[in-house]
Amino acid sequence: MQSSKTSQDSQSNPSGTSTSTNQVKLDRFRRVFPNRVEKVREALRILGNCSSNNYEWNERQVKQCFGLLFREFIHTAALFGITVTAQINGTEIRTIDS
Repeated sequence: MQSSKTSQDSQSNPSGTSTSTNQVKLDRFRRVFPNRVEKVREALRILGNCSSNNYEWNERQVKQCFGLLFREFIHTAALFGITVTAQINGTEIRTIDS
């Protein structure tokens, strides 16, 4: 005789996965996502330190680097179904420019 599952375990969502599986994935996302966002924010703060008088920097190179960063943001947002646009001095950044 098969063991019975709880009603929550046997419920399926439209994608065919069980509710408990979805809850595990949601819990994992809630645990991992904020930490990863904070790491990106910290890296950007550190990158900003390069703008101080301790460094000599080239505006063209900095614009290129920010273009690369913005493309990554645009691409990553798209993975979540979010449309993001960015501009550098009025020029729109597009993912196809990479």
